[in-house]
This record gives sequence, structure tokens and C-alpha cells, in this order.
Amino acid sequence: MASRVGRPAPPTKEPAVRWWLHFGASLLWRVPLLLAAGALAAWFALRGLVHLAFLFDVHPLSTFVFAPVLLPFAALPALGFLLYVRALPRLWRAWADHPTRRLVVAVGGLPALLLVAQFIDLVHINLLKYMGVPLPRLPLDPY
Repeated sequence: MASRVGRPAPPTKEPAVRWWLHFGASLLWRVPLLLAAGALAAWFALRGLVHLAFLFDVHPLSTFVFAPVLLPFAALPALGFLLYVRALPRLWRAWADHPTRRLVVAVGGLPALLLVAQFIDLVHINLLKYMGVPLPRLPLDPY
């Protein structure tokens, strides 16, 4: 029979909300980071819906045909921010003995995700313009 001496404890399934809103000194950086990630997720979800609405205005039938592909593609940037909010507490707990990794994920994660979201949004905008869909100019447009 194998002994459990020296083995790490299994990770707990603590909800992410508890980590984000846990009272302490680190609340000063966690809440603004959570609000920024939530605001960016909402903004990119709104952008995706606006793009799909203008696509529907120009090509109503093809929107329904290609909806299983277009809707997830439009939602990818927003889902990236939501996955960041969900994954950061797990990574923070998993890398308890690596403060540099923690800092890189906490500080560099959101700008990296914003760059990826902008790239996906740029591809989405260019595909729609290629299809002849006139899109309005929104804030944070990549061009």
C-alpha cells in the first residue's frame, strides 16, 4: 500500500468569486482587475453582437445558415476574458511558490488577452468587410 507522505494535497474546488472578492490587502488590485476584465468582456460581446446585427441587415438568410460558425467566432474575444477571470485564481493557487509567475499572469494576462481579442476582432471585421457588410466605427477599433 502506498503511503501519502510527501504527496501534495489535492487542489480544492473553491469558487473563483471567493478568491476575487476575498477580503485582504490584495483586494486593492484584484477588484480593479476583475472590473477591467468584466468591462472588456462586455465590450467585446457587444461588438460581436453589433457586427452580427449588421451582417443580418445585409444578408438575412446567410446569417441563419452560417450562425453556428459566426456566433462563436464573434464571442471568442469575450470568452477569452471570462476564461481569464475563471483561470487566474487557479493559477494563483497552483503557483504559490513562484511569485514571478504569479506576477506575469496577473499583470501581463489582461494586456495579452486584449491583444489577442483585438486580433480576432480584426479578422472578424475584415471578413465582414470582404462580404460587403458596412460596419460602424466603434471605439477600440483596431484601425
